[in-house]
Amino acid sequence: MKLEVKFNSKENQSDYETVVLGNEGCIYLCTNDSILSDVRHIISKGNNIRFVTPIVPNKYICRLQTFIQEISNESIIKVTFNDFGLLYACRELIYKKRIIPVCGRVITRSMIDCYWIEKLIEGETEEIQRELKQYNFSNKMKAEFIKEFNIAELEINYHEPYFLELVNKCNMNITIYKCNNLLSIGRVCFQARYYGHSLHNCNIDCFCKNNLEFRLNSLWSKKESKFIDNINHFPTNVYLHGNVVYERCNIGISQYSNCKNLSIICEGGIK
Repeated sequence: MKLEVKFNSKENQSDYETVVLGNEGCIYLCTNDSILSDVRHIISKGNNIRFVTPIVPNKYICRLQTFIQEISNESIIKVTFNDFGLLYACRELIYKKRIIPVCGRVITRSMIDCYWIEKLIEGETEEIQRELKQYNFSNKMKAEFIKEFNIAELEINYHEPYFLELVNKCNMNITIYKCNNLLSIGRVCFQARYYGHSLHNCNIDCFCKNNLEFRLNSLWSKKESKFIDNINHFPTNVYLHGNVVYERCNIGISQYSNCKNLSIICEGGIK
């Protein structure tokens, strides 16, 4: 097992082999001018880099591709892709082994990430239910895609007991996030709308540095034409970070110390 840390300052990174830059949800935070200087600083300290990228609007594909190329000029890095278009655009960098491609949690999203999966598949046969209740890259049909793009690693949400099954039978590296699971991503920035900020100033304002906590109190029933309180099947410990909805979790990592193909990303140096 390897521990990685999300970059939040130029201090306290030395305990980790790999430092994580970028953002799963926001194109602006992935093309911040400070990232290149952070890359050089991290490399000078002898750390490896994982650069996480989001779903990318078409007009920013070339910009982010160029940015990744500039970073790869400094060192060979892991790049987490959450957008098939960006992955395809960076294929030459992959084939030339300038970057190590990783599939992010948007691409690896599975049926088991849905809280009401049991309701969705209750009418299916046991065989189909068994096939659906696993990580989607467990399916052999994904092998061709993995081979084409030389995918070296998968980032996934953590779900017991499916997680252990995947780690034990998968011949790829697996990465999970210690403190959260990704629930959903919106096309617009929820925090920008909530605070009334304009997006072109968001790199300056950095209002999304602080998470926005929220919870579901009731649910509108179209069938009953009223609010209902039976929301037990919805996650409760959730928060917004930019345009991403996360569920808070705290995975006990010591139990996986012998998993050689596992990496765990920690927030701000939390072990």
